[in-house]
Amino acid sequence: MLDLAYAIVSREENRGGAKLAVHVTEAINGIMQAARSGEIYHMRTECSRPAPLKKGLQPGKIA
Repeated sequence: MLDLAYAIVSREENRGGAKLAVHVTEAINGIMQAARSGEIYHMRTECSRPAPLKKGLQPGKIA
């Protein structure tokens, strides 16, 4: 939550953007599909790893 609040205050893009959400959703669905079928699921989406949180962010002090 701190990361999202910081992104809003600093007007920067948050680390968990739409591409990551789509990729995670596909991974979850792919695992379920593979479990049902017994076959390997090949991912179709890609996303880059989010940058680490900025050093020094503290709860209650986002600005």
